[in-house]
Amino acid sequence: MSEFLYENRVDNDKQLEQKLRSLINDWAAKTPHHPFKHLGSDIKIEAIWYKPAYPIHIQSQFEERSKGQDHEPFRNQEIPEQRFYNTSDFNAWDIELPELSGFKNETKKFYVEGSQHVENCHTCNARGWITCVQCHGDTTVTCPRCGGRGKVNCSNCGGSGKRNCGTCGGSGYTSRQVQRSKQVWVQGTSSSGGYYRTDYYTETVRDRCRNCGGSGKNDCSTCSGTGKVRCGTCSGNGYITCPRCKGTGRNTCPTCEGETQLMHYLYVQRDLNTMDKQSCIIHSEVFDRFPQYLEEYPNYTSKSIFKRKDKHLSNDIIPEETHLNKFINDFLAKHHEAEKPEHVLQYEQIEVSRIETWELYYTFKGKSYAMVFIGDEKELIPGESPISDVAFDLWSDGIKAARLMRNATALSKLKKAKDINTYEVREQVNEAFEKVKQKVNQGYRTGSMLGLLLLLFPGVFVFYNYYSQVNFVLPIVSFINKPDHFLFDFHIWAQTLMSLLLVFVARSNSNGILARLENKVPSVILRFTLAFLFTVLLGGIYTAIWAGLNITGITLIITFAVWLAYWVIKIILIVLGLAIGLIIWLAKIVWGILSWIYGLFF
Repeated sequence: MSEFLYENRVDNDKQLEQKLRSLINDWAAKTPHHPFKHLGSDIKIEAIWYKPAYPIHIQSQFEERSKGQDHEPFRNQEIPEQRFYNTSDFNAWDIELPELSGFKNETKKFYVEGSQHVENCHTCNARGWITCVQCHGDTTVTCPRCGGRGKVNCSNCGGSGKRNCGTCGGSGYTSRQVQRSKQVWVQGTSSSGGYYRTDYYTETVRDRCRNCGGSGKNDCSTCSGTGKVRCGTCSGNGYITCPRCKGTGRNTCPTCEGETQLMHYLYVQRDLNTMDKQSCIIHSEVFDRFPQYLEEYPNYTSKSIFKRKDKHLSNDIIPEETHLNKFINDFLAKHHEAEKPEHVLQYEQIEVSRIETWELYYTFKGKSYAMVFIGDEKELIPGESPISDVAFDLWSDGIKAARLMRNATALSKLKKAKDINTYEVREQVNEAFEKVKQKVNQGYRTGSMLGLLLLLFPGVFVFYNYYSQVNFVLPIVSFINKPDHFLFDFHIWAQTLMSLLLVFVARSNSNGILARLENKVPSVILRFTLAFLFTVLLGGIYTAIWAGLNITGITLIITFAVWLAYWVIKIILIVLGLAIGLIIWLAKIVWGILSWIYGLFF
């Protein structure tokens, strides 16, 4: 009975009392936003009770059996004399199977000894092979590379049969230098004198290439101008040895695996499944005061105090009558309800553990409280305490401040309540905190939105005029400022749109940074103003940096991408327009034909 105590008062253990006070002091010192940092020393202890909890783990191994017949290749193994011919000749539960151990979930088949017999394979008629499923017995298959043609495109000319002329490089012309002369009049020193002088100069003349006759192409030497060469895979035959049967025209029989005979047998299929139940029996007063105990008990240290495995566990399994028997009997009853003729309980096991638990009753400033200490380390669950009262008050004050639109104050109080982390009000505090936080951030978001609009509407004109009228760049990329350059117009709009995109990025970053301030800016007007100014400043910095990059010419990458996208879209639209026009034209033709046929008869 000492292993299964319900409760025991331990007020006289002064060493335990001192330990508990010390633990309360440690917890109070680590918990923020309250004045009771030495709570353990200031409380008046009324009683200390030892009230252990008992985790219970019940496992039941169930088994189902079914019958069937199957076959496998016969490899000359010894088989017993046949006694069973059909599944109706035996009861699945009469067949002896390997003894079970442990708890498992699995499905496995077992021979019914005395049901085995040998027959010729029905798939291959005892030959051990079947006609090859790939070549159908022909031993060869069409070459996959040339498709049976025996030839493939010449790799030297790509199948065209022609290559660029080596003399003219594919241009069809050759160049040569010709020396020519011309007469130049030279004025003399007198007004009537002068003479002609012969000057010589060199002129480049282009002649039709004699090697290719001006076509720029010659027949490919590899394929002699045919564009085709012999297939190397099949050596020009168009067929290769079947890779599946290696040219034999046969495949090993998949049913008997080449053994020619099959061993037919009956089997019993065993399906095992485990029913597993875990729970924890907690003292009623501890359960009522500390609901989180049941949620967290698997995390606490426990010690096994009772374990039994049997074919069928009976009620009142604990040796002496204790408060645990009623719960255990209920658990076992649920397991036993699952047993049916086809779902047989083979054995079950129960294990009872114990979690050391002490409940401390105390008063503080005239109000009664209780705490629980769990496990060898005496992990503390504070429950309702003077500190949780502070969290309750902060939560209540935060809700009231939020209703009065004092969101910064509300957020401050709710954050403190959140940091105290009282289990009983944790969910409500977190929910209220998130709602108020959104309201606080709304001021930042509204201010940043106004900053965004200010940057967008005047900004689009500023950006456009800068990149169209000024666009200061280094000499190496000054060509972009020439109106006749094909990227000129695209550059103006690409950089303007990129600047506007950076304004949106600035607004997003502004919201992210200012959200971290939370309630540090007390007034909604101040939050609005700060967000507006910060967004404008950030947007100005981002666009200025981009203008600086534009000076170097790096931003031409964006311009070129926009130009490329423009032409891709334009081509797509042209193709769609042609397709729609073609459909309309065909529809008109069909309509005309139908109208003509209609006119013939009507």
